[in-house]
Amino acid sequence: MKKISILVLDSLFISTWVGLAATIMFIVSSFISDLTAPRSDWGVPGGYGKQFFWYTVLLWIGLTGSMVLDCYAAPGNEDYKRKLWIKVLLIHLFVVGPTAYYLGSFRPKTLGMTGGNTPLFFRKRLHLLDALFFLSFWGSIAFLGSGVATFAFANSVYSFQLLAVITLVLLPLSAITTFVLMTILLLDAMERPKEVWERVSLLRLLNPWSWVFGMRKYYLHVLRPELRSPG
Repeated sequence: MKKISILVLDSLFISTWVGLAATIMFIVSSFISDLTAPRSDWGVPGGYGKQFFWYTVLLWIGLTGSMVLDCYAAPGNEDYKRKLWIKVLLIHLFVVGPTAYYLGSFRPKTLGMTGGNTPLFFRKRLHLLDALFFLSFWGSIAFLGSGVATFAFANSVYSFQLLAVITLVLLPLSAITTFVLMTILLLDAMERPKEVWERVSLLRLLNPWSWVFGMRKYYLHVLRPELRSPG
């Protein structure tokens, strides 16, 4: 029964992540098409765009609520870790926090495992981690730069449209990779020993307000310090 419920939850989380990515792509493609052929409605052909969007939102709300309730109802034998997870869920209330909690706590606890295996999986595939980091950080910087250039340097309709399209293309690339990388980094942080958390609050680096700069500092100073130059 537990394995069946986990299988269902796995499918739901995968579906909501696919829905998130698809929704971002739908909205971006709609804005790109509106630059040349304005429309009154955004969505996939057939008019199902908004329905798909709201189904995805409702699924995320349901999964988020269930993970938050489980975290608050968890027994106090690991009270320190539970308090950390509560902070994670409150800071990353949507998408990233619930996914990290599911993979790092709910799923292994339900299956009787000692811990999640996601951080270990990625640590064995450093090239994949580095690619995610590169796309997230530099994609976000490029998105910000192109967005500023769109309004600061566009001196004609054509140049505005060109820069706007580049900005919109960079949005899903940077957003999706940032969501994925943040989830992985949170899972890695939650496996760090209590002594590390008492010495430095890792959530100061891994929160939405730190954006990609906090993630970069965590990645280079905590997860992959070997990438830093000797100086």
